[in-house]
Formats: sequence, structure tokens, C-alpha cells
Amino acid sequence: MGGAGVRFSLSPFIMIEPEETNIGVGAILISKYKELILQQRDDIPEIKNPGKISLFGGTLKLNETKWSGLRRELFEELELTFLGAQVEFFKTYQLTKEKDGRDRTIHIYIIKDVDDRKLVLHEGSDIIFERIETVLDLGEKLTDQSFNILKDYKESLKLWAITQNKK
Repeated sequence: MGGAGVRFSLSPFIMIEPEETNIGVGAILISKYKELILQQRDDIPEIKNPGKISLFGGTLKLNETKWSGLRRELFEELELTFLGAQVEFFKTYQLTKEKDGRDRTIHIYIIKDVDDRKLVLHEGSDIIFERIETVLDLGEKLTDQSFNILKDYKESLKLWAITQNKK
């Protein structure tokens, strides 16, 4: 087991800080121009999904709420601050050890009207802008988790449009 400030690993590919939990938060970031804002992960073999494209987010620390964890992660990664009115809960995902390397729960939020001119990247190698209509065309460039979340998001937009057309 790791001591204070020392990382330990459940597998050779997943490093966990001792103060981390098995609960994560992530955000579907949508720019003022209606583009998705995604993270190009660093191409470092020691991290999970090196070089792939993913949503921004991370793992909650002990005694941290989902809301405060989301704010912390997005500020650490992008210097992004946001208002509560910009945020809506999207969906919770249960990930398994067999598929993801460890059992964990990920809470996904949608944050709209992000001013991408104010973003400062601190984690990852690049910020990727992609249209919602074509994001799934990225295919294997996306992490499996991000692909599934974005697929669900696109489907929810289709269902919303259908319900609006019936009114």
C-alpha cells in the first residue's frame, strides 16, 4: 500500500493517488459555437489511453462532492470556470474492472456556452474541437468510454428533437 503522497497501482497501467476514490466526473463541453471541446491525451505509455481523444474530467478526492470535483478537475485541466446555469446532469456510467481496469462510477455533465478563447490547457497534448454531428467519425481515436458517452449524447439529442417535433 502507498503512504501519504505516494502513488500505488492496481495494475501496471492505472496509477491511483491514495486520496482518490472510485468515483469520477466528466464533462461534455460545448463551445459557444456549438462544437464539442475534447482532450487529446498525452502520448505517454504509462497513462491510460495514451494519445487518444477523451472528455475532460477525472477522479473525485476523498470527501469531495461531485460538483466540487467537477469544478476542480476542469479548472486544473483547462482553467475553466462556469456558472451553475451552464451545467446539466447527463448520465451516470458504471465501469467494470474487466473493461476499465477497476470498478468505478462516472457522473457525466453537459456544460454549454464554453468560451474556448479563455481555455488554458494544463493536461493532455491538445484541445480538439469537433462537431457533434461528426464526432463519432473519430472512431478508434476516441477512448472507448468517450465514444460510448458521446454516442449516448447524440442519441439523446435525436430523441429530444423527435419530442419537439411532436408538439
